[in-house]
Amino acid sequence: MVDQARAIDEIVETVLEKGTWKDDPPCPPNLHTEYRRALRQLKWVQSRSQFQIVCRFSYAASAAASPNIADVRYINKVIRALQARPVLLTCWPLNVNLRLIGIPGAAYKNNEDKSSQRGLCMFLTEPGQGKETSTR
Repeated sequence: MVDQARAIDEIVETVLEKGTWKDDPPCPPNLHTEYRRALRQLKWVQSRSQFQIVCRFSYAASAAASPNIADVRYINKVIRALQARPVLLTCWPLNVNLRLIGIPGAAYKNNEDKSSQRGLCMFLTEPGQGKETSTR
């Protein structure tokens, strides 16, 4: 198993010389490649332990087909935020029979390109908790 802290520290920002780029132009091929590399690294850590960047990752991923310079700056900002405050994921021992509850969620056309995204939240609960109650 790869050390999560080391994986986070090894994510490298894309270097943009200050004042040389405006936000609007599309990335040249070399910056586009760097953007996708950073996106792959972020995907790996957010899918394993760094859940706090899931929304920002999704936003950055929606620009992966044709990012502009503003998108490169945004993903650099996400990388800096992740490295400044990584989350420690703790798994507690489970001692009883538990129920697995999945709650789906969706955000319809909320991305800039009007695409939708889906999500799923999973919970482990004690037996008897999370049951639906009916009121008549």
